[in-house]
Amino acid sequence: MNISKKVFLFFAILFLLTATLSFYLWSMADTSNRLTETQKRRFDSYKLAEELRRSSDQLTRMARSYVATGDERFKEYFEIIADIRDGKKARPENYDETFWDYVTEEFDFEKFSSTPDRKISLLSMMEELHFTDDELSLLAEAKLYSDNLINLEVQAFHAMEGLFLGDDNQYSIQSEPDPELASQLLYGTEYHQEKARIMRKVDDFFHALEKRTTSEINDLQEEQRRHQIIVASLAIVIVIYILLGFHYFRADFVIPLKKIKQDVLHMQSGNYIFQDVQRKDEIGLLMQAFKEMADIVSKNIEKLNKTSRTDALTKLNNRRTMNEALELEKYNTTRYRTESSIIMIDIDHFKKVNDQHGHNIGDLVLQEFANILQKRTRSSDVVCRWGGEEFLVLCSNTSYENTQKAAESLRKAINNYLFTEVGHITASFGVADIGANKSLEDTVSQADSALYKAKKSGKNRVC
Repeated sequence: MNISKKVFLFFAILFLLTATLSFYLWSMADTSNRLTETQKRRFDSYKLAEELRRSSDQLTRMARSYVATGDERFKEYFEIIADIRDGKKARPENYDETFWDYVTEEFDFEKFSSTPDRKISLLSMMEELHFTDDELSLLAEAKLYSDNLINLEVQAFHAMEGLFLGDDNQYSIQSEPDPELASQLLYGTEYHQEKARIMRKVDDFFHALEKRTTSEINDLQEEQRRHQIIVASLAIVIVIYILLGFHYFRADFVIPLKKIKQDVLHMQSGNYIFQDVQRKDEIGLLMQAFKEMADIVSKNIEKLNKTSRTDALTKLNNRRTMNEALELEKYNTTRYRTESSIIMIDIDHFKKVNDQHGHNIGDLVLQEFANILQKRTRSSDVVCRWGGEEFLVLCSNTSYENTQKAAESLRKAINNYLFTEVGHITASFGVADIGANKSLEDTVSQADSALYKAKKSGKNRVC
């Protein structure tokens, strides 16, 4: 698999894991919001049920206060409480359990209801909280019992005014006000029974609400716990996946790239030998291309080195190579007290060959001449084209006398050779030893002088 596919697959899986984690994080947040909403709805439900209970107590309080004192304001407050509960009058914004305590303290309802809210009945508010049918039924029954209680309280109010129920079930009988009857109605057994019925229905509602909301909250909490476990597991998986990916990419990409960097440094130091590449991906292709490039560079450098040290025409060593060999031989001669000598060679009448046969034949003669020198000398000897038609042979560990013999052998071989298009040609030789007490310049100059002497003495000889 190539690198692009590996990277794509890695990030595709990482994206999938991250997307899944994000989904469960969102689900966990949604569950948390639903849990909060359910808890708030339960709290609001308790408040509404408690308000129903409290409104019944407040109605009782106002009714009894009116009967006890005859103060019309208590009757007015009684009617306001009933109207607010039934949605006939706007609900004050701060309508809580202490509201009527403040109102009855100063008998100023308007002062404490300066910012009224909407008109809505208690039952309508309960329906907005999505109570179940059974729960609403319990509240409706409590409201019915509360209405029955209100009928007794209204009957007590009329008794305070001298109005009593007739056969037509209307307050058509007028007589003297009867505070005692009114008090009996509000404190009698029937009143307390109706009151108890209200409270029982409210308590039944509380139990039903507690059971339902507790179950909902437990389910949501369990769902949230599951989401938390999944989120934690996914987070751990993502961290492990990223760490594994880091180690994988480090081993598969970073380390090979560092290896290429090291190979570049090795190339800078002159090392061009690298191991075979087994990978088939882009990095493998890069490493293989680098290896092939190193091989080409190595061959080119080797070729350049050889070219820079070799005479292009004769393929013999060039003057630079000979100078290095002479320096080394001079060092060995001085240190180890060995004997070595050189032979300076010049082709006789070579200009005549070029003039009569042309430079191409002249080049061919130089090549054949170099071939004779190469074959007739030892492998330990160094042969070079010194310049033009001049050649130089370094005879290592060879005395001056033996070098002269070697030069004579070369002279005869050349003299007996038939050169292409030219036939017989001759050469002159000058021999000099590499002394421990003289410089290389002196040695070369001595050989050159010996060669000059051979030329002056008639050529085709060794001096």
